[in-house]
Amino acid sequence: RCGPSEGPLQPLVLHLARDQDYASIGRSRSCDFVLNSRLTPQMVSRLHAVIHREENIYYVTDQGSLNGVWLNGKRAEGTISLTNGDVVTFGIPTMQPELDYIFEAQPA
Repeated sequence: RCGPSEGPLQPLVLHLARDQDYASIGRSRSCDFVLNSRLTPQMVSRLHAVIHREENIYYVTDQGSLNGVWLNGKRAEGTISLTNGDVVTFGIPTMQPELDYIFEAQPA
């Protein structure tokens, strides 16, 4: 779930269907999840990150974005596994959590 913002520029929830193993995230309209920042329009890269699932474990991978992917307040390097409650931030964390998401895996 995303933190509060001043407008509907990004989805509040990034929902992967049970049969979906991969999702792209960025500001390009070709991404599965399109994010845009009202505060800093260039915060999110065109193809910023991907989330994928292998054997019921979810991972996030930065795709060479300028502002990075942050996991629980620390910049994520490479491919990082996600656990329930992790806070994933696309772009540099700010005082107004505009692009922060809390990871929640739904039981099978």
